[in-house]
Amino acid sequence: MGDQGRGAVDRLTRTPPYRLLLVVRNGATLDRLLSLLQVLRGDVPEIRFTIEPGSVFDHGLSRHVESRGYQVLTWQEATASSFDVILAAQASWQLAGLRGYLVVCPHGAGYNRLVPGSTGCDTVATGLVRSQLMHDGEVIPDLIYVSHAEQIGRLRESVPEAAERAVVLGDPVFDRIADSEVLRSRFRRKLGVAEGQKLVVVSSTWGRHGTLGTREDLIPKLLAQLPVHEYRLLVILHPNVWAGHSAGEVKLYLQDYCDSGLLYIPPNTPWEAGVIAGDILLGDHGSVTYYGAALGRPYLLVADGRAELDPVSPPALLSGESDYLDLEQDLLPQIERNLDPPEPAEVTAVAGAMFQERDRSWEILRNGILRAAGRPVPERAPRTIPVDDPEAPPGRRLTAWMVLAEVTDPGSGPMVAVRCFPRIAVERVVDFPEDYLMVAAEAEPDRLFRENSEIIVHVDPVDPPIGEEWTKSIFARYPGVGLVGYAFPEGSELRWRDGATVRVDHPDVVLAAAVVHCWRANGYPVDVTASVEVDLGGTWEKLTMTPLDHATPRLRQPES
Repeated sequence: MGDQGRGAVDRLTRTPPYRLLLVVRNGATLDRLLSLLQVLRGDVPEIRFTIEPGSVFDHGLSRHVESRGYQVLTWQEATASSFDVILAAQASWQLAGLRGYLVVCPHGAGYNRLVPGSTGCDTVATGLVRSQLMHDGEVIPDLIYVSHAEQIGRLRESVPEAAERAVVLGDPVFDRIADSEVLRSRFRRKLGVAEGQKLVVVSSTWGRHGTLGTREDLIPKLLAQLPVHEYRLLVILHPNVWAGHSAGEVKLYLQDYCDSGLLYIPPNTPWEAGVIAGDILLGDHGSVTYYGAALGRPYLLVADGRAELDPVSPPALLSGESDYLDLEQDLLPQIERNLDPPEPAEVTAVAGAMFQERDRSWEILRNGILRAAGRPVPERAPRTIPVDDPEAPPGRRLTAWMVLAEVTDPGSGPMVAVRCFPRIAVERVVDFPEDYLMVAAEAEPDRLFRENSEIIVHVDPVDPPIGEEWTKSIFARYPGVGLVGYAFPEGSELRWRDGATVRVDHPDVVLAAAVVHCWRANGYPVDVTASVEVDLGGTWEKLTMTPLDHATPRLRQPES
């Protein structure tokens, strides 16, 4: 009990049934262990963490563990103590220095990735390498969990002595994700995805072969091409991306994109809900992509990571069979063509190739730990623990748009098609069309954006008397602005510089401004009441435009 010290026994209220040490190497292993800990709710041991030395991605790990309320031992303290069970989400020769029953498991979707820089082997996946599993002629782990029996076959080739200690666990994290599908609507609300919007999830593993390392232009291109009324964009980055560059650097890198509407999962926060909430995944050879595929989400690969995968592993084989996103072509049509869910047989095939023991993994994990600790094994399976809510997405509300609006008349009456895009992102794309309509909110901090806009709007609802005064001030301050609009509790009011004014029965003043501007620019009168169908891509809205003379009388300011 080397970490307790004088008086430690006296401070304890309950007597923990056994001692458990969790060994962390990087953010991915910590994320996995924090999830797996949930299986021990029914028989909570004394829990200690330690950080295995030597990883270039270990910055801030101790602080994060302590922020979750757990005690961290130094490596020296851990090796000087003994434990009933030791659980690690990585294999390593350094684990031989610990005393206790050692259980190792993958920290992703199985043992698939080649990491010669740390393992010294470029032909065997990390976790199955001899130097990680053997020390002084002895197998280091007492129990080796794998997600699929095919990994035991690969282990027999690389370390036959260790294969006898391998047991198929399945993937508890994937099972937890699959069981939490019932919370999909909740997660979408938490992420700010509106009814009718599609959530595109971009995942990137770490390194030069990942999505971000291969195509740094993906995020700005998506933001510039996905209409904001129809789509939201969410990015999930591997913990090693955050650790390798520092969280502050990555956040600064993403900030302009966040100002264009990007959502991202912050470091050290739950990411699983993002996979569940998504409508389509764009990814690479990382686990997140294949969790989504096994869940039944359509996906397209952006990066070909087979160069750092065991060529016989399921992700390598699936990478060879998957469709890829072509960034040299328009992205929106490619995404739209792939939004339909895959056939159930395809989903079953992907999941079956990646994971076994579906719905039993938590029970297998719990029972293995309890048996190692000499504890009684319950007859009942552990209850399902849902994945945690995603944290509130960072970023501020859009305040500048590039708008494409077009009137068509199929014979049943004119319709207006509207597509709005974040201006910051569009202006990063060199060859954007010249027929964009520039719209800015009063709250847009960039003065040039406001001065160069044809339309300025007040997005937050105000009472009409306040809105009228605000409209006059905007025309006075910005001589290049031709149309000004503000939202009020019952809709929106739009006024041209020549005095023509209409009210629209819709609170989205950006949408209302785009419709009335297009309507008048195409020769339709604004001095008569008109209803128009508005095509927003995936949804339709019906807007009624009423000249001010026919509108509801303006609200009066209270008399003093």
